[in-house]
Amino acid sequence: MKKLKFLMLFCLFGSILFAAQKTTKTVKNEYDLKFNSNKYVSKETEINGQKIKYRAYENVVYVKNPVDKDYQNMNIYIPEEYFNNSSIGNYNSNNAPIFFPNTVGGYMPGKADTVGLGRDGKVKEI
Repeated sequence: MKKLKFLMLFCLFGSILFAAQKTTKTVKNEYDLKFNSNKYVSKETEINGQKIKYRAYENVVYVKNPVDKDYQNMNIYIPEEYFNNSSIGNYNSNNAPIFFPNTVGGYMPGKADTVGLGRDGKVKEI
């Protein structure tokens, strides 16, 4: 009799667990890692009295399955001159440096940085 009660309880709890697994919806947050060069916003900023137009690719998630997409993304800013075979100073699309500004302080997480004034009140590099 005890074995029968145990077996019945085992079957009851087993079926509850099985039913719970079948009704739980799994949400996948997958991102396509292929860069979409057409997904940008045209912006303009002024640096040292010179106005610079640029393409802003913001909040680009760079992890297929991010744990925290607020931190696992980057911003990419490219001056428009580089798309028109022009240059800014001595730089053009072939030799311009790549600069990754960030807000990381020490070993703490930091969100992707943006164009504008820095914490010190000075213009950040683009």
